[in-house]
Amino acid sequence: MKTPPAPRRNTDTPEPTPEQRAEIVRRYQAGESVYKLRRELGVPETWLRTRLGDWGVTLRGYAEARKASREYRRRTR
Repeated sequence: MKTPPAPRRNTDTPEPTPEQRAEIVRRYQAGESVYKLRRELGVPETWLRTRLGDWGVTLRGYAEARKASREYRRRTR
C-alpha cells in the first residue's frame, strides 16, 4: 500500500509577518470574507483558508459566512 504524498504548500507566496498575520486574523474574525481578504492580499483562496486553519482560526460555514458578511457591511457603511 502506497503512502499518500504530503500536502504541498505554495512556496511562491511569502509567509506573512506576525503583525500581518494578526491583522488578517482580526479582520476575518471581525466578519470580513475570505474572498475579500484573499483579493486584497493577492493570494489563492486555498492558501488563505489553509493558513487561517493553521493559525487556529475556526472557519465559518456558508450560512455563518453570509450572516457575518451582512453584519460587516452594515458596520462599515
